Amino acid sequence: MAKKMNTVEQQMRELTEKIIQDMGYSLVGVLYKKGELTLTIDKDGGVGVEDCAAVSRALDSLIEESHILRESYQLIVSSPGIS
Repeated sequence: MAKKMNTVEQQMRELTEKIIQDMGYSLVGVLYKKGELTLTIDKDGGVGVEDCAAVSRALDSLIEESHILRESYQLIVSSPGIS
């Protein structure tokens, strides 16, 4: 059974998904746990550290300015790993 996203996760998906897609990636997961927002991205051929850093830089200001997260947080952009 798939985990139901909480409201913050839904809002973050809506806020970031198009930008991530426009950069050539797919957004495969959003997880928010107290103080940590993790966005999992993927693309054909896999995702490396530089990909994660580029997406993080592209989204940092957007997420900050959205005020969806009302507390301090750490943005983590990761890959789904080896499948």
